[in-house]
Amino acid sequence: MIGSAEVLSVEQARLEAKKILGKVALGGDPQRDRQERRDKDKFSLRSVIDEYLTTKESSVRPRTYYEARRYLIGAYFKPLHAMPIDRLTRRDVAARLLAITRENGPVVAARARVALSTALVWAMETGISEHNPLIGTPRPAAAKARSRVLNDVELSAILRACNDDSEYGRVIWLLALLGCRRQESQERQAARVAAAADGARPHSPRAAHRRP
Repeated sequence: MIGSAEVLSVEQARLEAKKILGKVALGGDPQRDRQERRDKDKFSLRSVIDEYLTTKESSVRPRTYYEARRYLIGAYFKPLHAMPIDRLTRRDVAARLLAITRENGPVVAARARVALSTALVWAMETGISEHNPLIGTPRPAAAKARSRVLNDVELSAILRACNDDSEYGRVIWLLALLGCRRQESQERQAARVAAAADGARPHSPRAAHRRP
């Protein structure tokens, strides 16, 4: 079938018929090509992401899975979800990364890029995709670590506000007493657990902290 008579004129139908006959004469199979195209269209970016997340849900930490799902299923790459994975181009991905950077900042864009990269690499490794359109796209600028610390007045005000014996308040007091950021505290705790599992003596958190 070439197309509807309501859409194509007689001349357009003749030209399309000549193209099809030319492909057949050269050994092509238009019907097979159309079937292959329909099969490829089933593998949209969203369907690949869903398959990737289903595979990874039981093999990664809950927080890792949550973050990957948030970046991949959320609004960040939603404009690309319906596109067949084999038709997704570097231009499509680069334009989306620029939009994420503009709307949410470079830190969010960098993390979204990592999440998409991991999913696309998995798609190639499993044979779902033959290319990775993320390769060659710009990397969002890394955020610089903030060096400012709270002065005594600011810290005192925060601690007074958190002096309610709530779980959140206790966490803030712990961070203040250790003099570290939340992520630093998490990394040190993980290191202590790993060291204990190996029978090694964990390092003191205070010894690793560079600021007074």
